[in-house]
Amino acid sequence: MNVWHSFTEWLGATHPGPGNSNSIRAFLIGALVAIFPLTWRFTRIVATYFHESGHALSTVLTGNRVRKIRLEADTSGATYWTGNAGRIKQSIIAFCGYPAPAITGWFTMWCVRTGHQNWTIAVSMGIAIFFALVQRSVRGWALTLLVIGSSSAYIYVPHNDHLTESVAIFLCGLAGFLLLASPRTIIELNRIRRRTPKGSRHSDSDALSRLTKLPAVFWEFIFLVFCGVLIWFSLFALLL
Repeated sequence: MNVWHSFTEWLGATHPGPGNSNSIRAFLIGALVAIFPLTWRFTRIVATYFHESGHALSTVLTGNRVRKIRLEADTSGATYWTGNAGRIKQSIIAFCGYPAPAITGWFTMWCVRTGHQNWTIAVSMGIAIFFALVQRSVRGWALTLLVIGSSSAYIYVPHNDHLTESVAIFLCGLAGFLLLASPRTIIELNRIRRRTPKGSRHSDSDALSRLTKLPAVFWEFIFLVFCGVLIWFSLFALLL
C-alpha cells in the first residue's frame, strides 16, 4: 500500500519545466540526431521500437492479441498479431506504426511543458512492461529493460531540483528526436518502395493501399501531414 501511495503521489506531482533556452537546445540536439546520417545509423532502432509500439498498442485497442515483436539487426521490425479484425481495424493497425514516434514526441513535449513529465515516465514504463511479455529479440529486450530500469530508478530514488530538471531536458531532446524520426522513416519508406518491385512490397503503406484501394503514396503523404501537424503543435508548446 505504501509503495502504491508513493507512486500515485509521485504521478500527481507537477514540476516547473526547464527554461526555454535549455528546452530549445535539447530539442534541437535531439532533432539533429535524427537528421544526421551518422547518428541516425545508431539511433534508428529507437524509432523502430516506438513504431512497433504503435502497431502493438493499436492491435490491443482493436481487440486483437499481439503474439510477438521483433527488432532486427538492420533496425527494421515486425509485430505479429492474431485476431478476427475486419478491414477497418486492419487499416488502423497498419496506420499506427509510422506516426507513433511523432505521437510519442508530441505527448512527451506536452507533458514536460505542462509540468507533468512524470506521466511520460509512467506511460513509458507501462508500455515497456507490456513489451516485456511479447519481445522476441535481443535488441528489443535491451531497450525494454533499459526503459524499465531507468524509469523505476527515477520513480523511487530521492528527487532534487537538479535531477528533475535534467530529466525534463532529456525528455525535450527525446521529443525532438522522435518528432523528426517519424518523417525521416516515412521518406526512407518512399525511397525503398520506389526501388522495390511492386509484387514484393510489404510496407505499411502498401498494406493500407490493399485495404483501402488508395495508392500507397497517398498514405505516405497522409503520414507526413499527420507528423507535420504534431511537430507544429510541439513547437508551439516548446516556445510557450
